[in-house]
Amino acid sequence: MSPGQAAGQARLLAHWGADNLQLLEGKELQRVSGRSDIAVWQTSLPPDYVGKTRVLSIGLSTAFPFEAAIAWVDPEAFLVWPHCGSDGKLCLWPPDTEPGWLNAEAAVDAFLERLTVHLRLVQPESDPLERVQHFADEWASYWRCRGNINAI
Repeated sequence: MSPGQAAGQARLLAHWGADNLQLLEGKELQRVSGRSDIAVWQTSLPPDYVGKTRVLSIGLSTAFPFEAAIAWVDPEAFLVWPHCGSDGKLCLWPPDTEPGWLNAEAAVDAFLERLTVHLRLVQPESDPLERVQHFADEWASYWRCRGNINAI
């Protein structure tokens, strides 16, 4: 494990606890990530607002923090959760921010902060209007990044 991954793991364990976060190894790691340069931790999530239980996977490559942390859910929640792609990956980049080279601890803290916002949006008690607003903001951001915001 690289120093960045080790620092990230410490932050993840502090956030979820050792009993709630499992480090994948061997064939299970390859099946889930498809990469050999990544460490993946998994945790089960409580049922979301549609009653579906999902597994959250968090990946840190050996290049972390210079390569962003990734998170995805299984089964995927495309068009069910805001900021979730068709491959189950969660878009965790904070809106209107430029990339920055953070130390590993600060990068994981920023990642966890954004992930917490996403997970709060999909809880059964979450505000449906706030969730819809995130979907709308995501859609507008997609078009703004492609220079087509005037078409909206």
